[in-house]
Amino acid sequence: MYKRPACGGDTRAGHLPGVVYRKKREQISMPKKKEKKIDLTKLKPEELMKYEIAAELGLFDKVMKDGWQSLTARETGKIGGMVTQRKKAQKENPTLTEYEV
Repeated sequence: MYKRPACGGDTRAGHLPGVVYRKKREQISMPKKKEKKIDLTKLKPEELMKYEIAAELGLFDKVMKDGWQSLTARETGKIGGMVTQRKKAQKENPTLTEYEV
């Protein structure tokens, strides 16, 4: 148990006289975030592309279960890089659909 000089806290019976022990802190729990169900049919094309790339990389289930924050920086960067490549290809050749890229 952490001991500190007598400048506050509580003294309990059965402990060393003159030693003040720190009070136990109450556990404060943060409210849980509300889980949003994602409707893949109502997404913007850019968002849909992210989900498609995540599926190609085998990360779709992880994203749907735990959200985007569960991905590592490497996984997120890979998705971002592929999104950039596809957008660049579409810009160079607008007749391409996102599936032909």
